[in-house]
Amino acid sequence: MSIHDEFFEEIKKSKYPIDPRINIKWGTSMMLTEHVVMLRDYHEEVKREPKPELTEYDYVTLSEAIELAYTTKGDTKIKRWKDGQFIYNRGIIEESSRK
Repeated sequence: MSIHDEFFEEIKKSKYPIDPRINIKWGTSMMLTEHVVMLRDYHEEVKREPKPELTEYDYVTLSEAIELAYTTKGDTKIKRWKDGQFIYNRGIIEESSRK
């Protein structure tokens, strides 16, 4: 007797005879396409990171760190926010935007 058969036998002996196969069948097949779309939208909204609010001190610190990475030609990892998620870029800064 497999684990599944033992599980179904226990269900049959219980006080509340519920066939789990029926619950599984109706639980998944009752999803309308509108519900699936709404659930996808909800999960994408939950995954979104809020845009960080930077102060003047943060901008000065970032500027100094980028300037140091540019002058030393060191390996740099930059974390930036775009469309609700953080994107990481890694490399060597070879060209300054200021001229």
